[in-house]
Amino acid sequence: MTSQAGILRRYPRRFGRRCKGWTAAAVTACCIIRRVKIEKERLPRLQIDDGEPFAIDSAEVQRDVERSTLTNVLRSGEPYVFTPGAKVTLWQGPLEKTSVVFVGKAIDESNVLDLISTETDEELEDYESI
Repeated sequence: MTSQAGILRRYPRRFGRRCKGWTAAAVTACCIIRRVKIEKERLPRLQIDDGEPFAIDSAEVQRDVERSTLTNVLRSGEPYVFTPGAKVTLWQGPLEKTSVVFVGKAIDESNVLDLISTETDEELEDYESI
């Protein structure tokens, strides 16, 4: 979990004065470094576990000090519902020139935490590594 002390220790100049006395949740909210919106023009696709990738309307990746989270995923204009524990891969681009944008594990029905924050090497399959 993100702690206020951990963030202040790592980034004392950036967040020290501004976040003193805040709760850990408030510090975490204040420390979102970047929100990356993946729109339909970028041809986003989701792959759940080993299934076939399917088109989505949009998604957002929030990057903060300690983790990245995939959220606000829309498919056919509706919020996409994840199965907690499922491995999720976000792809973008045309099929012949596809790139992976995000890989993680669903932590609830609307959020996916990046794989590095959810696993250790010992918990991964033989073909996966961090």
